[in-house]
Amino acid sequence: MNQILITEGKIDQAILQKLLPDSLLEQTKFVVSNGYSSAISMAKSIAIHKAQPIVIVLDADTLEHSRAEEKKEEIEFIFKNLGKAEQVSVFLFEPEIEAIFFESNTVHQKFAHLLEQTPCVYHEQLRSLKKHPEFINQLDEADINALRTETSLKSLIALCTQHLM
Repeated sequence: MNQILITEGKIDQAILQKLLPDSLLEQTKFVVSNGYSSAISMAKSIAIHKAQPIVIVLDADTLEHSRAEEKKEEIEFIFKNLGKAEQVSVFLFEPEIEAIFFESNTVHQKFAHLLEQTPCVYHEQLRSLKKHPEFINQLDEADINALRTETSLKSLIALCTQHLM
């Protein structure tokens, strides 16, 4: 049975379609929402009407791991109350999906030229990277492999693979 993967937006979808292994992509239908709340709402609607496994991929929007865990638990509680806890999985990128490009030193160095050249904080670097979504097309196989094995994307791949079993 194919799974449904819900993202917060088109850039998140593009990143995941580029980085997830083909074996997962062949079994995954993407649904693009319009932000955090919209993704949860869509997942509720789909879970009520379909029996397919659902993975909601969201930005934690926080650097505090404990706060990210609280958010995840709150979302999981919604689906537990609907009797859909086994059908729906939640994955949060901390603080957001683009952070994976900072988790791999190799990839981070490759795209350093896209970052603001002034000393800036982490969030400003992420915003700077978002201004250049075309960077995704510059990833080569070595970059993709590094991102799949050295970053939090590895955990999402494991979750999606487990969800299909």
